Amino acid sequence: MLESLRSSRRTLVGICVLWLLTISQPALWAQGTVDEGVGAEPQLVEPNEPKNPYEAYESGYYDRALEGFLDQEVERPDDERVRLNQGNALYRLQDFERASGTYQAVAGSESEIDPKLRAKALYNLGNTAFRQGKLPEAVEAYKRSLELDSQDQDAKFNLEFVKREIERQQQEQQQNQQDQQNDSESDQNQQQDS
Repeated sequence: MLESLRSSRRTLVGICVLWLLTISQPALWAQGTVDEGVGAEPQLVEPNEPKNPYEAYESGYYDRALEGFLDQEVERPDDERVRLNQGNALYRLQDFERASGTYQAVAGSESEIDPKLRAKALYNLGNTAFRQGKLPEAVEAYKRSLELDSQDQDAKFNLEFVKREIERQQQEQQQNQQDQQNDSESDQNQQQDS
C-alpha cells in the first residue's frame, strides 16, 4: 500500500510539474504550428497564414503578396491585372520607384486592356508620383486617368489636391525669397549705418 501511495504521489507531482511548465512558457500551439521538413529546422508558421496573394495583401502581408503576384506573372505573363497588383504591393511596401515603373508598364502596355484598368494604373502612378514629391508628374497622371474614366471621384479629388499643393509650395517659395531679400536689404542697411 505504501508503494501505491508513493506511485500516486509521483504521478501527481509529475502532472503538477507539466501543468506549471505549460502555463509558465508561451504555448507553441498559440504561436503557430511547427512545420518540420526533412532535414530542415523547425519553423513557426502563423496560425492564419494567407493562402494566396490576395489574402496576404488584405491581411497586410505585402511582401508575401508581392511574391505571390510575381509567381502569378509567370503563370499569366499577359495579365495586366497581376502587374497592377504587383505595383500595389510595392506601393504598400513603400518601394515607390519600383511601383512607379510597374504602373507605367501597365499604363503604357501595348496589349488590349480594359480602359478602366489603365485608368487605375494611371491613378496609382499619380499617387506614387505624389509620394515621391513629383507633383507635376502626379498632375499629369491624374489627368490621363480622368481622360479614361471621367467619373473617378478619387482622381478628381487628388488632382485638385495636388494642384493646390503646387500653388501652396510656389507661394511658400516666393515668401521665402521675399524674406531672404528683405533680410539681405536689412543687413546692408545695418552695415551702412555702422
